[in-house]
Amino acid sequence: DNHPVFRTIGGLAVDRRSPIALRRTLLSLQSARERGPAWLSMFPQGSMHPSWDDQVKVEPGVQAFARVLAPVVILPVGIHLEVLDRSRPFAFVSVGRPIPTTDGHFDMESIAPAIADRVRHIRESILMHRESTARVWKRAEDMNRHAGSPAPNLSSST
Repeated sequence: DNHPVFRTIGGLAVDRRSPIALRRTLLSLQSARERGPAWLSMFPQGSMHPSWDDQVKVEPGVQAFARVLAPVVILPVGIHLEVLDRSRPFAFVSVGRPIPTTDGHFDMESIAPAIADRVRHIRESILMHRESTARVWKRAEDMNRHAGSPAPNLSSST
């Protein structure tokens, strides 16, 4: 519960050290899934890491969550906060290719590199565009929206 912002948007804290708490969370998710479509957003590393840390490790519990919620589509997402030219940071989000699974089983080894690739994409864009990165990403988002396709990269100030 170190990050109350997640709680305000419906987030659940999962105590990975407690099998009972993990099971309770899985049962709660299964119940929600039985009532209708559901979505789950999580840090598969088990916690947040600095975006410069390319050693993304996906916790095995991710597979348990996927099985409970199956069928699922896994979206590798990179997130990076950067101050740039304002006092408030920009939140850059880069979404990778969807990884569909019908039974909740997937190649665990493919998730970490996909997340690291998205974060690397953000960092490279910031290095290339410097203080104008937010404007460049906003333009790309607007172009994709007008073309009728979802933007692969979004940014917003927080």
